[in-house]
Amino acid sequence: MVGGITLVKDEPDGTGPDGPDPDGTTATVEAAAPPLPPPPAGPGPGQAAVEISPRKVRMVFLGLMLTLLLAALDQMIVATALPRIVGELHGLEKMSWAVTAYLLASTIVLPLYGKLGDLFGR
Repeated sequence: MVGGITLVKDEPDGTGPDGPDPDGTTATVEAAAPPLPPPPAGPGPGQAAVEISPRKVRMVFLGLMLTLLLAALDQMIVATALPRIVGELHGLEKMSWAVTAYLLASTIVLPLYGKLGDLFGR
């Protein structure tokens, strides 16, 4: 079979499909760490199970999608307007100033969006 992978379980005594080494010894590999216990199935002590309604999940996803849409539109508007901005500034050497001003303004406004979300979102 081309490109296939065959998994074979080794025998407990060390003789697998390859058999023992030519000198008659077998190599043993010990586990690095014991297996982890399975995670608890339900909420732990002191934790209450919170059920989220499908409407609330849809609203959260709608908000996330709108945020991503606005960010993508913002980038597209800047990319489209950049040649006109460079033309108004009379040169490519001043284009870096326009890009820096845009990035600085968006960096300043981002925490304001977060604060407004905290104030009006709760």
